[in-house]
Amino acid sequence: MLRPMPSWGRWLILLLLSWSLAVSAAQTAAEKEAATRFQRGVGLFKDGDFEAALTEFKQAYRLAPFYEVLYNIGLTQRRLYQYGAAVKALNDYLEQGGKKISAQRRELVRRELEEIRQLTAMVTVVVK
Repeated sequence: MLRPMPSWGRWLILLLLSWSLAVSAAQTAAEKEAATRFQRGVGLFKDGDFEAALTEFKQAYRLAPFYEVLYNIGLTQRRLYQYGAAVKALNDYLEQGGKKISAQRRELVRRELEEIRQLTAMVTVVVK
């Protein structure tokens, strides 16, 4: 025979349900803001405002860290001559995306990284 649930138990379940719905709504709001910032970044990139585009892409990634945004961050950093940061972002993109990245896109990123390597040099500083 089942015993009726105490009233505090019902309140606890309602509280947990409310909390999970609030968390879910908050994630959705963050993802919506991230999508808005990402689209704004794309527009700014197309307009040649790379500083502002980078800010939007970084904010989008902070709000919803989807690996795909790292590609845009890396390309934008390259346009701003931030080669070291661009290499890191593009390598992170490849690493985090793994097998989800198509062979065609992987090749584009590989070529982008090779072009950056041709523009830069590796320097080792030894302090004694």
